[in-house]
Amino acid sequence: MLMKISFLICFSMMNFSLFASDAVISKVRGNSYVLRDKKELKLKVGDELFNGEKIRTEKKSFAQVKFDNGIMNIGPNSEVVLQKIELNETKIVNLVNGHIRSKFSKNKAKDHKLVIKTRSAAMGIRGTDFHLMYNKKNNISTAISYEGNVELSSVNTMNLKKGDNMFGEDKVYIKEGHFSGVYTQNGYVNEPVRFSPKQFQVLKQNDTITLREKKATKPKKEDQKKNSSKSSSDKIAKAHNDYNKKIFKHHESDHGIPSDLLGYTHRDAGKKSGMNLFRPKPGGYLDFKTAIYVSPPEGSRYDPKEDLFYPPEDYGSIDELTGEYIAPFGLILLPLNGFVLASNTAQEGVKIVRENVTKVGKFFWQGAKGAGSKIWDGTKNVGSAITDNTGVAGEIVAKGVGTVSTGVQTVASGVGTVGNTVMDTTGKTLSFMADQMNTYLYEGFLQNIGNVLKSTPILSSFQLNLSNKFTYKSSQRFYIYDQLEEVVNVPSFENHLTFFGAYKKFLSKDFFVRPKFNIIKKSYLRDEIPEVKSLNHYGYKFGLDVGILKNYDKFTLHTYFFFYKAQLRKYSMYKEGHVSYLKDKIFGFSKAIISKKYLASRLDYSYTSFEGGLVEKGNRHEVYLSEIIKIDKTNFFNLELKWSAMKKKFIEDKNSSYGFKLNYHRYLPFHGMKVKPWFSWNKNKTGIDYAQRGKEKTTELGLSFTKSFGHFFSTGFEYYINDIASKSDQFDNRSHNGAINLNIVF
Repeated sequence: MLMKISFLICFSMMNFSLFASDAVISKVRGNSYVLRDKKELKLKVGDELFNGEKIRTEKKSFAQVKFDNGIMNIGPNSEVVLQKIELNETKIVNLVNGHIRSKFSKNKAKDHKLVIKTRSAAMGIRGTDFHLMYNKKNNISTAISYEGNVELSSVNTMNLKKGDNMFGEDKVYIKEGHFSGVYTQNGYVNEPVRFSPKQFQVLKQNDTITLREKKATKPKKEDQKKNSSKSSSDKIAKAHNDYNKKIFKHHESDHGIPSDLLGYTHRDAGKKSGMNLFRPKPGGYLDFKTAIYVSPPEGSRYDPKEDLFYPPEDYGSIDELTGEYIAPFGLILLPLNGFVLASNTAQEGVKIVRENVTKVGKFFWQGAKGAGSKIWDGTKNVGSAITDNTGVAGEIVAKGVGTVSTGVQTVASGVGTVGNTVMDTTGKTLSFMADQMNTYLYEGFLQNIGNVLKSTPILSSFQLNLSNKFTYKSSQRFYIYDQLEEVVNVPSFENHLTFFGAYKKFLSKDFFVRPKFNIIKKSYLRDEIPEVKSLNHYGYKFGLDVGILKNYDKFTLHTYFFFYKAQLRKYSMYKEGHVSYLKDKIFGFSKAIISKKYLASRLDYSYTSFEGGLVEKGNRHEVYLSEIIKIDKTNFFNLELKWSAMKKKFIEDKNSSYGFKLNYHRYLPFHGMKVKPWFSWNKNKTGIDYAQRGKEKTTELGLSFTKSFGHFFSTGFEYYINDIASKSDQFDNRSHNGAINLNIVF
């Protein structure tokens, strides 16, 4: 009997742990709701919350969520999605709009306890007291640290589910009393600075995010005479809006050549000098309704010891109860327009109009579900325009034009071509496949390999890159350098695995050394065909780079000399295994000049001494030139030129090759993917040992789509046609190729 009771107790405890909630509502004020099973339910204290649920609060409302290791307060007019909140794991929360104030206990854990992401920023917390606000109208994310350090960066992607992988390369650490923010969806974070100490102290006490939205009182008549209210308001509005334009200009400015166009050995050339982060003037105010930072104007008193500016009294004030910013009398701070002039009469007028328009809309909505629905939608848009802009006619007109534009766009899409439909379907399919690979391959498997590699003492200091390209080819080929050696006209799948590692160590300010290695392996699926099986090979290369990296005002110089040893081992049918096929000693240099904005040039020269295989013994010279031209922030042209000459020891004649490749890179996402079409042409002048082949010409035309999941994982899809024109029937060949490429950075 005692055993039965013990069993029941254990079973009950196990059953409770299996179905225990991941979080619970510990406090609630006003009207707060949870979206569960497509139904919105009102929250109350004690309610359990689970993964994937969405919480929404109304005006003057508040909800506190209690986790196993901390609490999260959700402020008024907020929307929060609980993406991942399992026990004893990093919590991941999406802030769709509004405010989050959280406190988590401190410890020495390496992983974040909580990661919050918006459409423009990602924040990581290990143990601290912080506040994050996000305004979905202007895409501004602003973070405050009340205690401890907070990590903030622009967000890598909205598709990632692993918290630590959401952070961009611009990650900053916000100290107590400081703030930072991201002003646009594609912008970088601001450099963390202190804001008004007075506001900080009041906000720190307002842990339930109480908002009163108090307005400034009308100044006395004698004060109005002393300082004209309208002219003062004009001056304040202009100063702040000019400052905001400066911030937006910085965040929307071009950030040079994308690193992935520079190649693996030069892609980190711009990282030494750090990110070009915008530094706001310290000492200003944070507006909770818009998430905008109201910077101190020109002429503000400056305290060099504190590194703080003190705005004048007519530049706004602080609600002493809540810490909210109160705009100067006669001004309203809007999320998209900044400060605009308004009077109490105008505000009341807008309020009355809005209420009446809403009533008319509801009447039509309830009266008829056909035309009435359209009228309701239209009146709702008008009401929204009046509300958002407080009587600013220009924005209402703009919204009207936007509505017309949307209608035109709908008509245009309705008469779209079949080709556009096919492209759209293809894009959606490839994007979905990339998402699945990220979820199941990278997050489920490959990331664990990365953790093992990075925990290995020798490899932990290396920058590691793993790439796997799986290609269907209608014809199989084997190259030595640029020289085509074998062709097998049999369709097959080729798997090309590359593992690259490099460790860059600066010995002085500009001088560095970089040991590195590269391992490749190519294998084919149709091993039952001897000719295909004999193409299987693997190789390795290791060596050292010695060079300089120097930053100038308008460009970065990255140049190095290299010394490598390499070996290629190819499958032999006679020995039924891989045997040494080719050995290389390689010397040369690579120089890259990367401008801050529009151009990047790269020049490589290498000398190779080789022995083995069909090429016997000899040497080879190669010159490679790459020019990257920036058209605008999303469009780039890349022209690659290559020349090589190979001389065998016992043959007087040379094999030479020259050609070009033109790439067009479009970084404006197509279903979240970057697009790259390319065209290449190459001419081989074969030596006396290949006289029957003549002057071979190779032409290639291709298109690729790449979806990046932050800076760590990307999936690529490509299709290309490769055509070789040769006098030899054996080498005269055309190949159709389709590939999937996975690229992981550890």
